[in-house]
Amino acid sequence: MPHEDKILFAMNTIFRLKDVENCGSISIIHLTLSNNNEQNLTDLVSHFKKEIDEDQIPPVLMLGEFLWKMGDYGRADRYYRMMLKELSSDRKLIGKVCNNIGLIALEKGDFRVAMRYFQKALRFQQSTETLDLAETYSNIALLHDMREELEQAIHYNKKSLEIRLRLLPDNDKYIGLSYNNLGLTYFHCHDFPQALRYYEKARSIQSVSLGSSDHFDHATTLNNIGLVHFEQGQYEHALTFYKEALAISERSLPAQHPQFADIYNNFGSTLEKLGELDDALVMFQKALDVRLAALLVNHPNIAESYNNLANVLEALGRPDEACAHFFRALKYSDGTSPAAQRARAMYLNNIGEYFSKQENFIQATKYHQEALRIRLRLFSRKKNPDLAMSYNNIGLLFYYQYQFDKALHYHFRALTIRREVHALNHPKIAISLFNIALVYSELGQCEIALDYLRQALDIRKQASPSDHQQIEITQDEINFVTQKLNDMKNRGSTIHKS
Repeated sequence: MPHEDKILFAMNTIFRLKDVENCGSISIIHLTLSNNNEQNLTDLVSHFKKEIDEDQIPPVLMLGEFLWKMGDYGRADRYYRMMLKELSSDRKLIGKVCNNIGLIALEKGDFRVAMRYFQKALRFQQSTETLDLAETYSNIALLHDMREELEQAIHYNKKSLEIRLRLLPDNDKYIGLSYNNLGLTYFHCHDFPQALRYYEKARSIQSVSLGSSDHFDHATTLNNIGLVHFEQGQYEHALTFYKEALAISERSLPAQHPQFADIYNNFGSTLEKLGELDDALVMFQKALDVRLAALLVNHPNIAESYNNLANVLEALGRPDEACAHFFRALKYSDGTSPAAQRARAMYLNNIGEYFSKQENFIQATKYHQEALRIRLRLFSRKKNPDLAMSYNNIGLLFYYQYQFDKALHYHFRALTIRREVHALNHPKIAISLFNIALVYSELGQCEIALDYLRQALDIRKQASPSDHQQIEITQDEINFVTQKLNDMKNRGSTIHKS
């Protein structure tokens, strides 16, 4: 084109992308030159360059990949859809673009659109066994995982792994990614030994394939291993992995990267369980600050941060601040996906707990029953710890109102589920045993109460030997019920003599 004008930019010049305007066959890209002081932006772009696998992503799709990594899903989606019209004869690229549109739909929680585009990708890929086909199977597994269709998720994750094992070297990072994804799905199945086995496989491969222990993928896997230990009540062990994950992230990720928020959040949850509330509050606030800087204001992770802050503020004796944060969390939890509904049930549960502690049992019952209704819809055909939580908390409400038969009914339902989904020495089983003992003590059945209390004490000594407060509370209750039983026997003996 002899009359084409050319504009030259200096190497490493960084722009902010403001908008892409389509004018027929021409796209006008509006850019703003960034100044030299925007170090965070420079660091972020540098990180995304490392995060994007140029061997797997054709140059023509690189802009969409950058937009997507930076969380600009709307523009990334428009870019990919525009490319879809331009790539009418390139089946390989069409499959990749359909995959990416499906993943963006997943980020928005639109499972129907996501599956439609994953199925479109399969139509262009299934004739030949390729790494692109393995990626599509992996994405379909992710969709099923997010919808809590976990058997289907395992099926597609294994199909993806089988292809990668046939086409790639044993220590390739994408095989490690498949192991990590299987670990995540087994974690959601509450099969923690299997989850840990796959996470450790991923970790072993990463130590070879990534070439550096400071790679951010290491931090992700360590964080996931920490979560497994957390769910099994091994809080000190979980902290060890979170600390290592945080140290690696600080060396390998730019400031304000969303992954920091996830690690801060998990740190805070573990410190809260250990009773270190001031430190937990600091971590939860850090998580919220990162999320407010990196995410849209209605993102569900921001709701999660408000909820976590509220729990700690309440435990620190700041109920008014806690209540305001609980309702902020509820405000931003209006999604329809299973994950969003599960989160909403948790926020309703926590508001119910807040009112319970205020001895406003009418309001507490209202929110706990609403949480239970959601959880029954989600988990009606399977056992789930969230369902056990609702039964436990409603049991406590009946206990506080001296309706002991109803309290026992709900506590036994909670105990049954917890024994099925947790290890035998899990702290939550101890909670149910302790609560059942309280009811039997009120009913005057002290020997039965002592049996449940001793079981609870044994578990607490095994699972959390450093949690002296819970051990002391349980021992004090044993002493109290023992004295109560002795008093009853003495009164009986006195009456008999008379």
